Amino acid sequence: MNPGITSVFDCEHMLAGICPRPLLILNGKADPRCPTRGVNEAVGAARRRIEGAGSSHVGMELHEQEGIGHKSTPEMWDKVEAFLRKQLADPAPVHTDMAAAREAKL
Repeated sequence: MNPGITSVFDCEHMLAGICPRPLLILNGKADPRCPTRGVNEAVGAARRRIEGAGSSHVGMELHEQEGIGHKSTPEMWDKVEAFLRKQLADPAPVHTDMAAAREAKL
């Protein structure tokens, strides 16, 4: 037990600490472990903290997928790939067949 730790290391504080470095947040809108309301509250609070500190949250991206619980989906993996390509400025595809790469667990 560490009383008061959530006032320092709650989600909004951790998210704000990551920015302005790029950050991709993926969430299923039907996720019982990470409810959409809580995710949006944390992201909103982090953005307000970042702006209040005179910094930018431009690198923070939130994508929520309808009807998905606590799991990753092919659509989410596509978001990850697009995010990494953008951040790493890699014009060449890592795999030409992403479905085959996922099946091979690459």
